Amino acid sequence: MTRVYSGFNAFSGWNFDDGHDTPDAPGSSITASYVTMEGNGCYEEYPIIHTGFPARACYDSVSNGFGDGWSGQDTTLDSFICDHCALLYNTKDGFIGPHTQIVNLQITNSYATGNMGSTWKWGAALNSTVLFKNNITVGNCIRMSEIVPGAAQNFSRATGLGGSYLSNYCRAGGAQFAYITRAGSKNAFIDNTIVGASNIIFQENCGYYGPGNTFYQETNCDTVPNTYQNNNFVGYLEPSVGNYPALYYAETPSIHFTGSYNNEFGIKSGTGDACGVNNVTCLNPQLASQPSFPWPGTESALDAFNAYTSNNSFYPTASSPLIGAATAISGVTTDYYGINRPNPQSIGAVEP
Repeated sequence: MTRVYSGFNAFSGWNFDDGHDTPDAPGSSITASYVTMEGNGCYEEYPIIHTGFPARACYDSVSNGFGDGWSGQDTTLDSFICDHCALLYNTKDGFIGPHTQIVNLQITNSYATGNMGSTWKWGAALNSTVLFKNNITVGNCIRMSEIVPGAAQNFSRATGLGGSYLSNYCRAGGAQFAYITRAGSKNAFIDNTIVGASNIIFQENCGYYGPGNTFYQETNCDTVPNTYQNNNFVGYLEPSVGNYPALYYAETPSIHFTGSYNNEFGIKSGTGDACGVNNVTCLNPQLASQPSFPWPGTESALDAFNAYTSNNSFYPTASSPLIGAATAISGVTTDYYGINRPNPQSIGAVEP
């Protein structure tokens, strides 16, 4: 799929569930380049009047709707490559879900914001490889409780407006990343800028979903490398959550996280890497037009993190401690916007 837009579908953006448990199908793959999933779970206006967010009504999983962007219940894939993808304001999870078993997953140069469930959610096969590189993403799962830019109205059920049926914000815990790994796998998260405004940024489990939607817990993931390098993590204390986001949360003790050359600011105490160890810093990143800490006052204030506007808050300012603080990684030559990386490069997905 190249330059595909799938938006404002009442059920989901792209649904791979045929209602049956799918047996292993060698060779099955998805290759997506410049693919956007937006506003799924919402009905589109006709005729379109509000070109920014042309929804007439929005539903979620507790109002007889659904709302995944990509949806892949009981799906087995040898490969899923998503380059320059966008997941925007979907009323459930942005990405394909934990019921998949993916052998090779690569997500690069992609952008996500405003999704009501988990932003990135997947399952992995035995001996799988996951690469999440050069992405910018905002975990603001309560965002759609306020009016979305360019929409006709606020689609929160609390407004009492016709067509407004959203209430299941941050469903299933609302972790920004909720993924499953298995023995023999390798997971790498490098050169990303990740903003969190919910309970957890990375939530990981060991096991898999089998027929009948049954989860099979495994405890043999001790040797699975979970490597986090050159990432800029920024946390906000969302008032209804009540605490800064946890950076890492393992659902079984066999899972281990290793971070180096990251900047971790606004992270819940005891849930990230030790500041000063493995070149990890915990400094205010000093980004352009950066919303104030600990909370800028409204959900919409975090819209400063918008990949489509110039001088947005993904950019480090001239005084940012991110500049030149990363380590060189083979194969990373440009930032999210295609700008050449200098040597030494900056922490995060965007060079100043």
